[in-house]
Amino acid sequence: MAPRYLGTDTTGEAIDEGLKVLLIGAVVGMLAEISGSIAAIAPQDAEEE
Repeated sequence: MAPRYLGTDTTGEAIDEGLKVLLIGAVVGMLAEISGSIAAIAPQDAEEE
């Protein structure tokens, strides 16, 4: 049933793929939050120089 509905040979592979996507999404989200915080802290005068 896994190949038909999940696109993988086994359900374990489907779980692994899902966890990879979830972890990559979490990392990208954290990087976005960090960059937003840094941009808010950085002085705006630095852009004009």
